[in-house]
Amino acid sequence: MSLEAVVGRVDQILQYQQALLDPESLAAASSTSTSSGFAAQLASAQDAQPGSTLDGSDATSSGVLSPTAALPTSFDVASVGGNTGLSGAARMLAAAKSALGGAYNQGNHDAVSDSASQIQQQGTDCSGFVSYLMGPNGTGDWSQSYATPGIPTAPSIEPGKGSYVTIWNNPNPGNAGHVWIEILGQYFESSGSGGVHQMDPSEVNEYLNSGQYQPFHPAGM
Repeated sequence: MSLEAVVGRVDQILQYQQALLDPESLAAASSTSTSSGFAAQLASAQDAQPGSTLDGSDATSSGVLSPTAALPTSFDVASVGGNTGLSGAARMLAAAKSALGGAYNQGNHDAVSDSASQIQQQGTDCSGFVSYLMGPNGTGDWSQSYATPGIPTAPSIEPGKGSYVTIWNNPNPGNAGHVWIEILGQYFESSGSGGVHQMDPSEVNEYLNSGQYQPFHPAGM
């Protein structure tokens, strides 16, 4: 199964969980699928190949980062909450997608405690966006925002690629630095050229080929 199909399963889980939290949307969710239906669909994703790239090609030949997300061997709607790393990544993915469309705004760097709607309305810069994902509305690990030089030593951050989440950081200060994030095989950033947006393969390739970015990940992810 392709990476896109696996990520689609995760999106379905998020939609179903939202339906459970929002009674008004539960009827709409149940008209198309049920809890057992989600479990059956996710079971079919267990043969997904974690070595595929964004476009399904070989990572070595394409130069695109091979996504780090690999579903556990036993994975259904109920088990998401039992896998701390995966459930944390799912929260980050939901937070990232909810904030899409926010402007790039260096004036709102301290966005760690912002809600998704505040990010959309006020915007934030690259490290402010990552801080938001690591803050109370994401993983809950950070209580303050960190600029690019401070990310390597920020709480709950470990060097290297993660299993579900990787933070790609250029630690230079100010406009010389930049940070973007991979969550379950999808890529996000806040940049001057696109605001808060989901990145396409060409953007990912350009950053990786520059050799300026170091991988870090939240502990357990």
